[in-house]
Amino acid sequence: MSRLFFSGLVFQPIWTRKAKSAVCCFKKCGHVPRLSDPRFCSTNGQSTSKPSSRIKWFWMPAGVGFALISFIQLRHIQERERRKYTPLEKEHSEKGMPPWQVNLFKVVPTRTLSRLWGAVHEIELPASLRGPVVRLWTWSFGCCLDEAEEDDPCKYPNLSAFFTRKLKQGVRDIEKISDLVCPVDGRVLHFGRLIDGKLEQVKGIPYSLESFLGPQSTFSHLDETKNLYHCVLYLGPGDCHHFHSPTEWHVESRRHFSGELYSVSPWVLKGFRDVLCTNERVSLCGNWKHGAFTMTAVGAYNVGSIKIHFDSELKTNQRKAKKEHFEERKFSESMALDRGDHVGWFAMGSAVVLIFEGPKDFEFTVEHGQKVKLGQALGVVRTKQS
Repeated sequence: MSRLFFSGLVFQPIWTRKAKSAVCCFKKCGHVPRLSDPRFCSTNGQSTSKPSSRIKWFWMPAGVGFALISFIQLRHIQERERRKYTPLEKEHSEKGMPPWQVNLFKVVPTRTLSRLWGAVHEIELPASLRGPVVRLWTWSFGCCLDEAEEDDPCKYPNLSAFFTRKLKQGVRDIEKISDLVCPVDGRVLHFGRLIDGKLEQVKGIPYSLESFLGPQSTFSHLDETKNLYHCVLYLGPGDCHHFHSPTEWHVESRRHFSGELYSVSPWVLKGFRDVLCTNERVSLCGNWKHGAFTMTAVGAYNVGSIKIHFDSELKTNQRKAKKEHFEERKFSESMALDRGDHVGWFAMGSAVVLIFEGPKDFEFTVEHGQKVKLGQALGVVRTKQS
């Protein structure tokens, strides 16, 4: 075999008029090997096929190639979405994923791939493909374009513009009675009370408060008469990617953790420990009427960037970011936010984590795995304080 390869082996397609498809044979320099097929070999060993002709190449419009890449990626995301929504109430293994699977996740250059995918999203689509591509995405993930500020799929110049679409003004009713409302359109992955400084990304997969928010956070000095609560909300590919204020509160500082960009889909969170603590994230820290309050936007695979509309200095998913440290900015004046106020946005799917101090009779009004809408009641204090 090695002698054959090093003596000038050539791979050449041979086409015939009668053949229904291309038939390939190996041709050695100056010698045609024997073929058992009588269509190509005569009884005396001479080839009877027609002289080979060169394959004719043709140009394909760039838009067609881009549409093909988008369709392949869409199929991958659609398959991932089908697998992820198993019942979240089931008990999950305390061991999480096997070490080899975790190591496999870690060797994937998710930050680089996310930047590349973000660049693909920015490519302007040909006018003839805008409608079909956007309609395919909305059909695959159940998007409701009637709720979007721009409901004409042909008006989106690229996929990035579609993913960061805004909702129409007034399309979501912001509940006024509850103490806390949903800040996003998404799904409730987990919620509950912090015990011994531990919270859970999903049931049975805990992580520490300090590893998520960093040292000397807003919750360094707690009121013993109150509890700490948390809620994890997941935004899928079909959801609106803007997040809003869940209550009336004041933002005093921002922390930016330059981490990885692993997937935060439920099936990953159920097996990969510390994903929320490992991924890049932006935490807004402040106070509400019941004590300390934080809202954290967690980046994920395929998420190009996280934007906070009142913080122009924030730059996420940078190439030479220091992952071991976090950057903190204290605002000269606290930012007063009302419930429903626009806070920021990110591309593709991601997660928002709320951690806050509250009375001991605070109760969540949602269920694990529930699909929720922006402005829907999330939690209430049963005994109203005067």
